[in-house]
Amino acid sequence: MANKEMSTLTIGETVYEVVDEKARQDIANIGIPEDGQDGFSPTVTVSKSGKVTTVKITDVNGTKTATINDGADGKTPVKGTDYWTEADKAEIKSYVDEAILNGSW
Repeated sequence: MANKEMSTLTIGETVYEVVDEKARQDIANIGIPEDGQDGFSPTVTVSKSGKVTTVKITDVNGTKTATINDGADGKTPVKGTDYWTEADKAEIKSYVDEAILNGSW
């Protein structure tokens, strides 16, 4: 890669060192933008009361609120139907032991 000659561009009290002549011309034509207005960082708060969650977002345009209701309660598992009983676990263990220890696996 060939060495490029550096040139300078002065805008106001700031001196810029520019390698690319096209970039120097673009900066000279466009200029450096002035400082903008101060930004506004949005804030978010979340609260829950009973089965309702409230989300509040405040930004430069004001506050927006959303409420989210919890869903219906889930099903309560039934022993022997939704999970194993001791007899079920014993039968599974016996089957696995037989398959592994007696080589039928």
